[in-house]
Amino acid sequence: DDEIEALASLLELDRDEFRALYTRELRGGEVTLVEKRNNECVFWDRNAGCKVYVARPQQCRTWPFWSAVVHSSETWQEEARGCPGMNQGKRHDAASITAIAAKDGTSSDV
Repeated sequence: DDEIEALASLLELDRDEFRALYTRELRGGEVTLVEKRNNECVFWDRNAGCKVYVARPQQCRTWPFWSAVVHSSETWQEEARGCPGMNQGKRHDAASITAIAAKDGTSSDV
């Protein structure tokens, strides 16, 4: 709810309007952002990047250090093939990655 409130505020929408336009409910009852037809986030722009970066949800802030991704080197490499930002930039130590993955914002830890 806090993340939806932050995104709605950034986009100058009320919470219900934001939910109707930009979210969907998963089978387990969790709420997620809708995706474009190519499965990219509705707020991702290939030329400009994330259009809601300052209010992005926890799972976006912790990517790619999700527990499901750091679980094995094979999974990491598979995800890296589809994400041009992975394996770029600052390196993180194992303890930092483990701490991030423990609170990655995906359904397994909420």
